[in-house]
Amino acid sequence: MPNLNVFGLDLVTLLGYLAIMALMGLWFSRRNVDTEQYFVGGRSFPGWAIGLSMVGTSISSVTFLAFPGDAYKTAWLRFLPNLMLPLAVLIAAFVFLPLLEGVMQRRPTNTSNNASARRCGSTRRSRSSWRSSAGSASSCIWSRWSCTR
Repeated sequence: MPNLNVFGLDLVTLLGYLAIMALMGLWFSRRNVDTEQYFVGGRSFPGWAIGLSMVGTSISSVTFLAFPGDAYKTAWLRFLPNLMLPLAVLIAAFVFLPLLEGVMQRRPTNTSNNASARRCGSTRRSRSSWRSSAGSASSCIWSRWSCTR
């Protein structure tokens, strides 16, 4: 295990950040009165904000740190699938979103788990939630185990 030297200023910065995040969570939680407000913001976000959120989700620190090094090492093999992202976004925007919009107008829901419960029953929703949680936990455990070897 590497020796981590945490100094006083590092600890103060980390604790200050955590305290500010907790206070922001408490402050903004007062505005949420139901799950509709929590999950989709009352459906009041403009399209450009949602679009920027999608771009921010698809571009992470891996894009800027790992891809250039890996491209140098493997001749761009892992980067090439990401060139299809604009085409995938266009297909999603013009094919799947209109279909989803019609379904959402007939039967509005907030999450994919709620939609699954309406369609297949609450047992299916519980099973998919547990499966998702187990997958996340096993992925986290596997990545920690493989990094220590």
